[in-house]
Amino acid sequence: MEPDGQKVRIIVTDMGSGILPEFLLCGQSRTWPGIRLHRGAGARPLRGRNPPVMTRGARPPAALAIAAFEILLIEDNPGDVGLVEECLHELGLPVRLHVASDGLEAMRFLREAELEDRSSRLDLVLLDLHLPGMGGFELLAWLRSEPGLAALEVVMLTCSDLEPDRSRGHELGASGYVVKASDLSELPRVVHAIRAHLSKRRGAGPA
Repeated sequence: MEPDGQKVRIIVTDMGSGILPEFLLCGQSRTWPGIRLHRGAGARPLRGRNPPVMTRGARPPAALAIAAFEILLIEDNPGDVGLVEECLHELGLPVRLHVASDGLEAMRFLREAELEDRSSRLDLVLLDLHLPGMGGFELLAWLRSEPGLAALEVVMLTCSDLEPDRSRGHELGASGYVVKASDLSELPRVVHAIRAHLSKRRGAGPA
């Protein structure tokens, strides 16, 4: 920073590789007037003042400078990941979102978190029903059988509105069952459901 009268001039040098996720505390991409921070060519900026931080799969939650909500999304459809991002943006809360694209990736993430005694930092797990390989029900059963993970707040987030699927999810110990938004007009319903489950962990404003 260099002083310039009553103003502060910020000089940014773009080295081309973007910013690593672990150094982003307030969003995947933040834009100030004239300044844009990004994660490299493949990153898609999110709108709003407090967009979620995205981390791809590999590391359990690390300590944050702000009290962000830690959410693990287990979802293989990029379009549905985008809708969840939009829902989290609408929450208006600081969120650190971790994404696993299948059951095995989620198991690796959760096992590493458990070994490092960090699984308790997860405020919510959003679990798709239809995943490649290990399905959502199978992964939920595994979660509930693991002593160090059994207490996690796990919400099924799926396209299925079938009563047998709802019943099966509750039998296996799902904390909730939410049908995905089919378009943007249904986002408020999903936002309300996510907020209600986050409130169980710690205050997230009125549900």
